[in-house]
Amino acid sequence: MKRKIKGFKDVEVEIRHDLDGIEDEMMELIEATKARRKADYGDFSEQPRAYFTEVVKAMGNKAVIVVTRVSGVMASCSLSMIDGDRLVGKYIGMRYPLATEHDVYFLNWMTCVRFCLKNKLSWMQVGPSSYRQKVRLGCQLSRSWVYFKHTGAIIGPITATSSGFIPCSDSTRLRKRCVDEPGAVTPILRPLRSGQSW
Repeated sequence: MKRKIKGFKDVEVEIRHDLDGIEDEMMELIEATKARRKADYGDFSEQPRAYFTEVVKAMGNKAVIVVTRVSGVMASCSLSMIDGDRLVGKYIGMRYPLATEHDVYFLNWMTCVRFCLKNKLSWMQVGPSSYRQKVRLGCQLSRSWVYFKHTGAIIGPITATSSGFIPCSDSTRLRKRCVDEPGAVTPILRPLRSGQSW
């Protein structure tokens, strides 16, 4: 992490609660990041353009947008939401290769942790991907449950009967497996205490 911090010196960070003047650029970065990811979440990863504007407007100060800029150019933009005593990271968009050259993913992460500490939020929950990095950054993996129902006349009763027999891995096997299987777990940063330094 110390090596990555050296890349932060030319990066400006802004925390805001609205998308005024940045919506188009944010959407461009989110689309660029989606195009680069290895996992395909199908329809779950597609949001209409108005989704972000409406969510941020509805959430008010509970929407946390972290914007990083290098020489005035937006390098990354993330949207997180405050839910009780936790910050839930939902979306991040990055401008490549600028974002990787300045390690803004890690700066964004550290900014969110600092935000949690400053605002006395005990937990930070982040998205279901890049597990190896998130574990290295202090996340504990927590099982995510997916509920399903098949409505076909033949397949429906078969899946309903057989789903109870699908084995659930223990946490050690899960940690090993999760690196290659997006969506199997949800990374959660362990409880944050104000004495921690980042």
